[in-house]
Amino acid sequence: MGIPFLTGYIFLQELQSGKNRKLQFNPDLMRVKMAEFLQIPYNLNRGLILMIKKQTEDHYQYLFEDAPIGIYRTTREGRVIDANKALVKMLGVPNFETLLDSNVVDFYCDPKDRQNFIGVLEHAGQVFSLTYQLRRMDGEIIWVQNTARAVKNKTGEVVYYEGVLEDISERVKAENELQITQARVESERAQRELAETLRDVANIITSTLDLEDVLQKILDNLRYLIPYDSAALILQEEDQLRIAAINGNPDAERMKRQIIDLKNDPLSEQIIKTREPIRIENAVKDPRFRNYGGQRAIRDWMGVPLISRGQAIGLLTLDNYTTNAYQEREVEIAFTFATQAAIAIENARLYAEEKQRAIIMSALRATLTDITSELDVQALLQSILVRAIQLLNATGGELALYDKEQNQVTIVACHNMGEDFTGASIKPGDGVLGKVALNGEPLLIHDYKTWEGHLSNFRTSPWRSVAAVPLEIHHRILGVIALAESTGEFDFTQADLHILTLFAQQAAIAIENAQLFDRISTALTTTETLYQTAQALITTENLNDLLQNLVERVASSLPADRVILITMNTETQTIQNYVIGGDREHLAERVSYQELMDGLTGWVMSEHQT
Repeated sequence: MGIPFLTGYIFLQELQSGKNRKLQFNPDLMRVKMAEFLQIPYNLNRGLILMIKKQTEDHYQYLFEDAPIGIYRTTREGRVIDANKALVKMLGVPNFETLLDSNVVDFYCDPKDRQNFIGVLEHAGQVFSLTYQLRRMDGEIIWVQNTARAVKNKTGEVVYYEGVLEDISERVKAENELQITQARVESERAQRELAETLRDVANIITSTLDLEDVLQKILDNLRYLIPYDSAALILQEEDQLRIAAINGNPDAERMKRQIIDLKNDPLSEQIIKTREPIRIENAVKDPRFRNYGGQRAIRDWMGVPLISRGQAIGLLTLDNYTTNAYQEREVEIAFTFATQAAIAIENARLYAEEKQRAIIMSALRATLTDITSELDVQALLQSILVRAIQLLNATGGELALYDKEQNQVTIVACHNMGEDFTGASIKPGDGVLGKVALNGEPLLIHDYKTWEGHLSNFRTSPWRSVAAVPLEIHHRILGVIALAESTGEFDFTQADLHILTLFAQQAAIAIENAQLFDRISTALTTTETLYQTAQALITTENLNDLLQNLVERVASSLPADRVILITMNTETQTIQNYVIGGDREHLAERVSYQELMDGLTGWVMSEHQT
């Protein structure tokens, strides 16, 4: 439509007919027509707006219904106000009406996720990409990502929540698979590095067979695998534990001399019995923990069994002053390392035992050499004792012989015991020597002063550790060897007791052979003396000369200082002969017949007994 105001005409198109008409200019008519005209754009714009609005609503409805992600509106309590088809399908709900009757709270796997979602919306007014798990109506678990805002009214009150929910289960699955793959690759790399480190450490700790070197190398190289503030290797010996090596403790030398009863250490006992590692957080507060080093700063503690050939031979302990220093991975590494360490320790032990056995055999050969070259029993006994002391590096010792008929134990050799106890007699069952002689069992004492069987007259002795074994042959106890250690530098062990037992077996044979040789020699000497005496008696005509010759020979052949021969006439009650052989000093005056009969001589003659 066009209206030329500069001419006298306007052109109007009749909306009804669509025809063009030319009208002559008339101001009054123009005003009327203008008023009609001005109404036309309003009607046109309103129709256009309604049309656009309808198109927009249709487009929005298309987007809402056909969107590939879930779109929703819910109340704060979880009631569904509106939702699209994608959300209905995502939650496994049969239809929209069923979803309206449901509460979204029931779809949360963890109620805390719903509380977290509301908390963020209440505080910030919106939430972006919040990820959590939902349980579909059919029970399937899905991962979702929620982006939403809180819609408020003019007073600022929350009217509803609206947002979009995306099913990211496939993405999470792919991410998890990627993480698993990356973790596997990282684990394989770490395992390779650990295996290489363990191989290098194994080569180092097996590069020597000296037990002390092996123990120290184990603790030194353990730092490359697991950090620690102090660590110790504790070896089992029967029912006892001995701290064989320790790092990181200023009182290491004192601790290495400690002998621990296994039953008094519940943690160590459990580790050795179960052959499983134990880790403790804040160990100083655990009543089972035994703090032998006195370090109060220990927090994390780990004990790992040393297993060789299926048997626990001890344990490896690690201390750390930091809380949570050791986790499951460190425990696994320590367990693997301890297995290699146990093999190295066992090999070094076997080598040490073979080396010690060679020393023992050398000592035994030397002892056998003494047997063939030494005919004096007393010299042999002393030699056996000294060699036993040297064998175990003891301070001193005693050797006693057991006379079962006389029921007494007599010390026949003594070396470096502070006092010479040679000749002292002990009742079977009393003290170390008497107990071993009576029971026939080896005895190991770690502190003689506190031992319940110590003899009172030896209470002030400096002896600390004592090892004693029987001298036994053919199930017969000949005597006892007892060794003492007073320096405090070490304690005798079960291994030492075993070595001393092997030595004592050979020593018992040597003693019996020497005693037998001594008896045979004595018998031969006696026989020779009797023969010579008989020859002298035959050739001697004077009775006094004969009797004097007899007593002199008896005195020379028997261990006696003086021999007196007396002949008496019982009828006349007189002494006929009184002959003395041997030592004549300090000789008492000659006694009368009656005095002799009233004394020991009279008893022997009347009883006819020796």
